[in-house]
Amino acid sequence: MKRLACLLLILPFLMVPACSDDPAAPTDDIRVTVRVRDAAGDPVAGLYLTLLSDNEFLQDDFPDKRGGKASVTIPFTLARYAHIDVTVEDIEGGLITTLADSMASAGVHQVVWNGRDDAGVYQPSGRYTVRLVVKDELGTMLHEQTRDMLLATFSASVGVTDDGGRLVLTDRRLFPHLYDRPALDAVDEMGEFMGSFTLSEDMIFRLTDDPQTATQTRRVQVVGDGASVDMVWDPQVRTSAAADATVRAPVVQGADVPPIGFNLGQPFPNPFN
Repeated sequence: MKRLACLLLILPFLMVPACSDDPAAPTDDIRVTVRVRDAAGDPVAGLYLTLLSDNEFLQDDFPDKRGGKASVTIPFTLARYAHIDVTVEDIEGGLITTLADSMASAGVHQVVWNGRDDAGVYQPSGRYTVRLVVKDELGTMLHEQTRDMLLATFSASVGVTDDGGRLVLTDRRLFPHLYDRPALDAVDEMGEFMGSFTLSEDMIFRLTDDPQTATQTRRVQVVGDGASVDMVWDPQVRTSAAADATVRAPVVQGADVPPIGFNLGQPFPNPFN
């Protein structure tokens, strides 16, 4: 068995160093068709689909984990009293949520993301970017830095199978390996470096019934547009549904000792399970 990346029932948080230039998003469309039938060959409707990029740092038994969502801490330091904007963006640069938009003192700070957007909706698995923008009292830019991170969750559905047992996925952001982005660094729950990896076409597809008492998981390769995934709904293990845990609201905390300069630290840990 692989060594678990975290001691908790969570995934490691994954990110890359700051990147000054955001690569352009692919311009071609994506269409991935999922077809689900039971053991008798009949279509199965009403199944919820979640998916994420497979990689060597996922816990071996992660697809069978149940439980509530936690939150991720994003640390940063300020060399002086300044205005900060800390936001989370999707892989194409679209704003997901604002974690901080205020003046802050010099020192060590942190914000917390609970995996939701500004409307309170949990986000699906994918590659996201934390952006820190620092300005002085007059609005002059002092510093800007980003960190990429892989959100890995089986709790945010991307769709439901129709009466024909079909679900068509057209959102390219669900398949981050189709974007030309740098490798990710894997860190454990203490923020310690564990290695680098590049997202590949290997994806984990997971079906869940309602009220989430059974699941079916399959690993497949999604090369690009026109891909199709056939799954058989014949779950062998049924479990009781688990309630969501209470999430922490975003906070900013100061420290007594000012840092040497501005810096957006490594987010930790990845709590999305």
